[in-house]
Amino acid sequence: MDENFHSQLFLLDLADITISQLTDDQYSYRTPRWSPVSDEIIFTKKVDDYGRIFLLKYSDMLQVQLTSTNGVNDSYPSWTNDGQWIVFNRTEPDDKNEPIWIMKTDGSEQRQIIEHGRSPDLFLKYR
Repeated sequence: MDENFHSQLFLLDLADITISQLTDDQYSYRTPRWSPVSDEIIFTKKVDDYGRIFLLKYSDMLQVQLTSTNGVNDSYPSWTNDGQWIVFNRTEPDDKNEPIWIMKTDGSEQRQIIEHGRSPDLFLKYR
C-alpha cells in the first residue's frame, strides 16, 4: 500500500444522500463502529506505528484516545449491546493468539478476557 495513502472516516446520511467527511489528517482510520446507545463512534487509528483505539463524539467531533500501551497493537473495537464496554484485540508484534480485551468506554478497566481469540465481533455474537 502507498505510504502516502491515509484512510479517513465519512458519514453517509441516508435521508438526503449526503456524505460528510469526519476526519481529514495524516492518520489512517480503520474499523469504525457506532455506539448502540449514543452518538459515539469507536475506531482504530495508527499512531507512531501502532494501532490505537479512539472514541469520536459525533456531537462535537472530539476524538479521545482510549488505548496507548507501548509495543502493542489495539484493533477491531466493538461495542457491547448495552454500549457500556468496548471489546477489542490487543496483540504484540509476533503474537498469533489475538487475545481479546475489554474496557469501559472511557478507556478504564482494561483487562484481557480471552487468551486465544480472533474477532471481538464474533465473541459478542456467540457468547
